Amino acid sequence: MSIKKIILIISAAVIIFAVMIGCMSCYPEPAKECPEDLTVKFYWNTGTLPPEYQYYYQITVGPGLQGLFEYQPGYPGTSWEPLSPDVWEVSFEVSQDQVDHLYQLLIENDLFKRRWKTTDEVAEGGSSSYITIIANGRKYDKIPDDLEIKSEDRKKVVAASNYLREMVPTNIWEEMEERQSQFEKS
Repeated sequence: MSIKKIILIISAAVIIFAVMIGCMSCYPEPAKECPEDLTVKFYWNTGTLPPEYQYYYQITVGPGLQGLFEYQPGYPGTSWEPLSPDVWEVSFEVSQDQVDHLYQLLIENDLFKRRWKTTDEVAEGGSSSYITIIANGRKYDKIPDDLEIKSEDRKKVVAASNYLREMVPTNIWEEMEERQSQFEKS
């Protein structure tokens, strides 16, 4: 076999390999209708504060019409006073209209994208958050904190974050605020 043929075969193999790798990292366009396995998780943390004022919560919507609100005051796994109680969990239901609206919001704001452009400036010690999405059997890359991404994406992420917060019933928020207040006093 001549050297030209070998170079041609190797070049073709490299091109095919590069195209395959490129295609494997691409996400397909999301379906127009809300998938049954849609699961969206929103995590938020106060950041660095004295133990009695520090907390995090996570809102999970899906799959289906179920929601879960998890709340953890203090710094878990430490000997600081006051000691952190177990994670407080409360289930709630969501309507199909809410889930459909959430899915459309994710599509309209292009939150199914592959990579997120982050800024070079990351606030240290402040609150932080992220969103994860599962849809059509695929887990999408974690959407970073809105303060870590470029300004053109920030409004899109904030819109989704705010809607996820709104999906949690008011009485659950009120209960967690009361529990946090009691934790701070202890």
